[in-house]
Amino acid sequence: MTKNDTKLQHYHSLRQKEFNFLSKLEIEQTGSMHAQSLQIVIELLPSNLSESNAEKLVLSFKGVRKLRIIQADWSVVQFPLLEVRDIRQRQLESLSYEVVDNEHNVLSFMCRDFDAVRR
Repeated sequence: MTKNDTKLQHYHSLRQKEFNFLSKLEIEQTGSMHAQSLQIVIELLPSNLSESNAEKLVLSFKGVRKLRIIQADWSVVQFPLLEVRDIRQRQLESLSYEVVDNEHNVLSFMCRDFDAVRR
């Protein structure tokens, strides 16, 4: 089993479908003008918001490229199914994953690496 396979299995084990309300979307750009690196942090809350101290799902993506964000017509941003796919076989320069919001098509990008934790 490869590192990428292990990361994807861990991500699926966190049951992202239970965390679909966007709490935070943070984009950070670091580096020089010629060697920039983009990182995205996404915090998702559970679909049942009645719990005041509800657990969060925090997703961190590093080396982001081809970022696309389209604000939906409604005011609440949701990611009912944020799919992370292994794209190493495409042999794209330093890109290992593709992230796509398959439900609302609000967000998509490719990245070098990612981490996922429940807090």
